[in-house]
Amino acid sequence: MPTYNVNLVQLINFAAVINGLMFGMFVLRKKENRMANRFLSVMLLSVSFTLAIGLILEFNLYNAYPWLHWLPFTLTYWIGPAFYFYIKHLIDPTFEFNKSHWWHFSFVILNYTHSVYHLVFGRTFPYPKFHNFTEAVGSYALIPLLIYLIYAHRGVLIYQRSIQHQLSTTDDLELNWIKWFVRIFAGFFAVLALFKLVDFRELIDYTVESSEGMLYQYRDLMYLVMGVSIFWMAFAGFSQAQTINESNQYAESHQVDHGRVVEKLTEAMDERKLYLDSSLDLRTLSAKTHLSEKEISSALNQHLMKNFYYFINEYRVEEVKQRLEDSRYDHLKILSIAFDSGFNSKATFNRFFKKLTGKSPREFRPNS
Repeated sequence: MPTYNVNLVQLINFAAVINGLMFGMFVLRKKENRMANRFLSVMLLSVSFTLAIGLILEFNLYNAYPWLHWLPFTLTYWIGPAFYFYIKHLIDPTFEFNKSHWWHFSFVILNYTHSVYHLVFGRTFPYPKFHNFTEAVGSYALIPLLIYLIYAHRGVLIYQRSIQHQLSTTDDLELNWIKWFVRIFAGFFAVLALFKLVDFRELIDYTVESSEGMLYQYRDLMYLVMGVSIFWMAFAGFSQAQTINESNQYAESHQVDHGRVVEKLTEAMDERKLYLDSSLDLRTLSAKTHLSEKEISSALNQHLMKNFYYFINEYRVEEVKQRLEDSRYDHLKILSIAFDSGFNSKATFNRFFKKLTGKSPREFRPNS
């Protein structure tokens, strides 16, 4: 029975593959973001499978088990569209994936070209250039992957702006982890693509195979990055809260008396202090003021030139300022005052307070 020497990177990647496969199945059972999680599962399984192929190559398992060639060489052409449609469903839960979208996943057939070569010719190389071409095909997926990442990032930015019209607290729904995920890995894949393009013998004239290319010496680093991406996506995706959708019901209506609506909103804020509710959203405010969501949104956007998020948190900052200047609250910590005033995130409070006052809360508080 063959024995294998396993280094630390290989051990981490093996754990990442198992983690990706397990979480790929677990997220399918999660009730929140159910449609989005189907594509998250596809992505986790695709990256895990691709990383597993790297381990198979390092341990020369293709020679020991030729039947492995019946599997696709990688699943690189599924990673980009799976991630894109995961984001698409997160930012728009009403989005429906239909037959017209299947073509995004059809390019997986290119991942089979290398396997087909070995199924036909075995482990021999009568046509070395053709063999090297079939290896290079999987690398071409880097270009569409970068494109999908860019579109996903753009969608998240649009979504973040939209939810501020409905929520006063957005921390759990901002998808900032996705922004950082896209930026970091888009940068990594861009460098990877650049290396591949410079190493033209592997990608263009096919006189060398991937194991002789410039990037092969950095394979441990590439596999480690893929392993980290699996852990990151698995844990962050599994813990992602249910998102909401910005619908077109908040479009401007010329029949709305903006002045009357703003007057009622101001009265509700000043007299009833509804902003103290940290979970206050547009729907709740509509119910408490007997104004429609469309009326509120239209009045804020067209009359005050503010979104819902800014409007509510402006009142919260004013509440904090009053309490910081009141000696009766001197015994309370600033963060405690902020939470009592409707904030539920330290980072959001500090950012918004500094934006509106030009000072940090500690600088603003007398004798602090």
